[in-house]
Amino acid sequence: NQHVHAAGSDYSKGEILINKGTQITALHIAVITSCGYTEVEVTVLPKIAIISTGDELVGVSDKPLPYQIRMSNLPALSMLLGSYSLDIALLHWKDDFEWMSSSMKNLQSYDVLIFTGGVSKGKKDFMPQILQHAGFEKLIHGIQQKPGKPIWIGRNEHQMLFGLPGNPVSALTCALVYVLPWIQSNLGMNHPQTFIEVKDNLPFHEKLDLLVPVVYHQDHWRVLKNNGSGDLVGFSAAQGIVLVLKNSQDGTPQNHLPYFGF
Repeated sequence: NQHVHAAGSDYSKGEILINKGTQITALHIAVITSCGYTEVEVTVLPKIAIISTGDELVGVSDKPLPYQIRMSNLPALSMLLGSYSLDIALLHWKDDFEWMSSSMKNLQSYDVLIFTGGVSKGKKDFMPQILQHAGFEKLIHGIQQKPGKPIWIGRNEHQMLFGLPGNPVSALTCALVYVLPWIQSNLGMNHPQTFIEVKDNLPFHEKLDLLVPVVYHQDHWRVLKNNGSGDLVGFSAAQGIVLVLKNSQDGTPQNHLPYFGF
């Protein structure tokens, strides 16, 4: 009986081979087709629109003036969310209240709307007012956290909307911690929360939860050293984010921290 792979020795008739909520890969396709399935039931991927707002933004290939920056949020967020949508529209809106309000009707075909910028308290941060007039129910506006404190989250009957800060580090952090888990959950995907231990002394803040970038170095998770949310280049070395609650901070290494990986 050498070199014999007996029928039923791997799995028995009636066993589940691929669990509901699994993201289909080439390996799963091999299992599906080898079992004789030409069609399987799947969840429809959402149509997503990502809209950057702000007069200070210019195209990636443009040369910015001293008061301008290139719009990095659109390609970065598209990359982060790309595997969860086959249809992502990338748009840029200038800070014009009437035009922005009128343009909301052009977004009705999308399932998820993601805005960057315009949600804080600046003179041209029109988004909360525009979204209210457009019929979105506000679920959250402002979280006691750093970075990303002014985040706006809401919905209407057919759409989910995330208003992220315009700062690139804040936008990517909030997308990783809030937007991506929501999309995964909405697709029925099985992604249990991951927890890790960080060996470094963690930043301290008495009033705000901190979303801290981390890297895995020399067999340990460590805090990524950078110059804060304005340091996009330094932040780009992060492998993930940990959530450090304000009531748990004492400046010492902590274990079992919620981890969100890029």
